[in-house]
Amino acid sequence: MDLNFLNSDEHHTLNLSGQGLKKLTKGHCSEDAHKVTSLSLDSNELQRLDNINGFPNLMELSASHNQLLRMHSVNQLHHLVRLDLSHNNLLSIEGLKDLEHLKWLNLSGNNIKTIEHLYTNTLLEYLSLSENSISHISNLSHLVHLKQLFLHKNHIGVLHHCEIYLPASLVTLTLAANNLTDLNHVSHLVRLTNLREFSIAGNPCVNMTGSAAGFDYRPFLINWCMGLKVIDGYAVDDIESLKAEWLYSQ
Repeated sequence: MDLNFLNSDEHHTLNLSGQGLKKLTKGHCSEDAHKVTSLSLDSNELQRLDNINGFPNLMELSASHNQLLRMHSVNQLHHLVRLDLSHNNLLSIEGLKDLEHLKWLNLSGNNIKTIEHLYTNTLLEYLSLSENSISHISNLSHLVHLKQLFLHKNHIGVLHHCEIYLPASLVTLTLAANNLTDLNHVSHLVRLTNLREFSIAGNPCVNMTGSAAGFDYRPFLINWCMGLKVIDGYAVDDIESLKAEWLYSQ
């Protein structure tokens, strides 16, 4: 077993990625495990995170590209600030109730259907739930520090109540490649006054209007979110801003 330690004065990183691990055993938790603050388990064959509590002082945990079915084992890692469980087989969000210091959470590339169980994670600044099976946006208004929310490649069909559900702190929101059929639903984003980057490409509402003669959806978006600087990866230009101002005046 190759234990790859990277030590600094206060922080210890343990890299166990890409070692074909099927289980995290007590043998991986050495007598120095309490000193480890960052653990990488990426690209293994883990289906569970048994014995993860053998690293009680973890601040960063990454176990992306495994075969995890559940994530409840992280519930005792009370010092976690950063958690990456992307590209696994997770069906739901769980085990985060006591992770009150969590600021960065990546659960992209799983099979999650509902945004839930984040009520106590009020320090979150980054949340990625892209490439899942989410059909609607739940109430995230309590996440008052959230700046980046990634929801592209899901099954979201409506944006009802987003004027209440999404925190005004958002700077980046991705909704590309979902099932949005009515472009007028972006009106529910009008209270996101700090929003600077937004994606909506690959939705039926854009694909349909894109073929309409002379219709450009970008000024329409800016009309509702006047602070936008980047839409679908392209910077907003002066002409688009002027068109949006004209729409707003009508």
